[in-house]
Parts: sequence; C-alpha cells; structure tokens
Amino acid sequence: MDFPVRQVIENALYFLALINPASKILFLAAFDPPLNRRQICELSYKSSLAALLILAVFSLSGQVILRNIFRIEIYSLRISGGLILFFTGWLAVREGRFFQRQKKNVSLLT
Repeated sequence: MDFPVRQVIENALYFLALINPASKILFLAAFDPPLNRRQICELSYKSSLAALLILAVFSLSGQVILRNIFRIEIYSLRISGGLILFFTGWLAVREGRFFQRQKKNVSLLT
C-alpha cells in the first residue's frame, strides 16, 4: 500500500490552521489581568493539548459521527463552515479584532 505523504502534509497544515497559534498568541497577550510567563506557558500548553485531542478524535471518527448520527453530508458542512469563516473574518477586518472582551458587571447592593 502506498503511503499518502501528500495527504498527511495537507492534513497537518489543516490542523495547524485550526489550532491557529497566531490567534492564541494575540489572545494571551491581551488577557486581562496580565498573566506571568509561567501562566502563559501553562495555558498555551493546555489549550494546544486540548485542541490536539479534539482534532484527533474528530479526524478519526468525525465522518462517522456526521453521517450516521447527525445525517450531515460533508459538502454541506464545507459550505456552512466557509460561510462562518467568511463572516468571522469580515467582522474581524471591520472591527479590527478577532474576539470581544466582556466587561465585568459590578453591582453594589445598598
């Protein structure tokens, strides 16, 4: 059996795009209150490991889950994913950021 090197490289690049290290760096840099170096490394490691586990599970069983449980075909998932990606990118370009900070609500009881 021929080893599909091209397919492995393509999938690795897709995984890298999904994990999105640039967005993680921007999020950690803008985290409020600021984190120290140890906390940043720990949070980055844990989030990368969680993303890797999620991607591995869904890469091994994703098509079975989509087709047999949710009755979703891959072409419809590609279309909807492309639309979500487009609108997320559009909002990021328009507003100049990829995520929104939530303001803390402080209520005083009198």
